[in-house]
Amino acid sequence: MFLKELSVEQRRMFMALAKRMVLADWKLEPHEQAAIDRVEAELGQSLSVEAKDLLSNDNLGVLTSRKARRIVMYELLVLAQADLTIDSTERYVFDDLAKELKIEPQTMSKLEELSVTGHALLAAGNNDDLHREQVKAVVES
Repeated sequence: MFLKELSVEQRRMFMALAKRMVLADWKLEPHEQAAIDRVEAELGQSLSVEAKDLLSNDNLGVLTSRKARRIVMYELLVLAQADLTIDSTERYVFDDLAKELKIEPQTMSKLEELSVTGHALLAAGNNDDLHREQVKAVVES
């Protein structure tokens, strides 16, 4: 939904985080692969990820703005909704990442709440301008 607003380096970092998140439980489920495929389709390209980016947060520095950090978090939350729940392993990853990216708990709550609708819209192939505006308000605040 907002990934095209990121730079190429930021998109690669997003994809590394996305792949780390979906592999947090050590298995790639079909619905998770479908979600990754939707992300790559949105971007119009397949993003390769270096192994070192899957294992550390060292390159988070490419997320230079608050807006970029919030976009990445929102998009990761939407991706996590692929299995209709954020499990304890994913929760740990999100909590850790939110601290690293300095995203406040109340902002995280808003982004997570919006991600439920965001995922449903993506899965249905629908566009909802009102939802996009709601997310944009949080991302840009």
